[in-house]
Amino acid sequence: MRHFNILTFLLFTLIIFSCKKEEFLEEVEEDTYYVNPNTGEDDTDTTSDTIIFGDTTTHTIDYIPDSLILGYEWTLIDGRVYVENLDKGYKNVYNYFDDTTDIASMSLFDPSIVSMDEIQKGVTTWYFSNDTFLLNNQTIYDLEYGYNPFNDLILRPHGFAGGTSRPTIVVEADETHMKVSVRESYNSDNVYNYNYVSELIFQRENVTPTIDTSFIAGYDFNGRWIYTDPDPSSTLSGTKWVITRYNNGLSGNTYPNDTLHFFSYTEYTINGGVPRPYTISNVVGNNMKSLSLYSLTTLGGDYSGQILSTFMSDGEINNTEFHDVFNVNNRVTMWIERIQ
Repeated sequence: MRHFNILTFLLFTLIIFSCKKEEFLEEVEEDTYYVNPNTGEDDTDTTSDTIIFGDTTTHTIDYIPDSLILGYEWTLIDGRVYVENLDKGYKNVYNYFDDTTDIASMSLFDPSIVSMDEIQKGVTTWYFSNDTFLLNNQTIYDLEYGYNPFNDLILRPHGFAGGTSRPTIVVEADETHMKVSVRESYNSDNVYNYNYVSELIFQRENVTPTIDTSFIAGYDFNGRWIYTDPDPSSTLSGTKWVITRYNNGLSGNTYPNDTLHFFSYTEYTINGGVPRPYTISNVVGNNMKSLSLYSLTTLGGDYSGQILSTFMSDGEINNTEFHDVFNVNNRVTMWIERIQ
């Protein structure tokens, strides 16, 4: 009778543990904080843990001590982005850099106000201490770090614009280099929906690393990432406009005559000044476009408004309300005229 009770207890415990483990893994897989695109290389270390990236690829992760990462300066030497078209099922991987380009943004479809998203090969540097993150030897942010249930080292700089954080998974590291997975995002180009995640490779303090640069299985290499607007009939790229008038309801009409030059799909200048980001996208449920102008010094901030979808052929945006992105109570009516 005693043996029966012991066996029954052990069987019951095993069933409960298995159920709890399955339930826990389901919760983890729903949290993108644990997504980790590794190289897909064969690893015979049976003590390592495995996780799933996307739907089909299993990766083997070795424990990486934080002492390999903290207290060293890391210089960016390569980068790529894995992009999945969720509507069509296409999976492509793109390089961020090539022989002609050493600057990129990890925000693929929209401008980002997070400084960590803007990267430059051979120039971008990261430095992690116990509780701070130093970006490009210039700006200090708060840092939390630790290990998830798969023993992946997670670095979490936070305190960026808008209270944003950038959880970063250390995929691979030794005394010469570090490979990380960062900024997994879901976004749209106004036609298709996408899931994408960046993989960056850093060199540690001027040592020569040996790095595996293979791609995740199931992704097709497609050159360097170049954003192409899927709706060129409404793109602002290559056009110039003048803010002829605005009214904030307090001081009456102001006539700044500031020239906005939209020289790319994501950036513009004011009166030939420094580049600054903008976005334009469809508004769901009506025949309007949403235009956001960041660092708009004409109004002294970041402003967004809904404009007619015919604005390009009309050549003007008249009597249109724009609001402060971070304080919607600040509203301004603007008149903008196309000159090129």
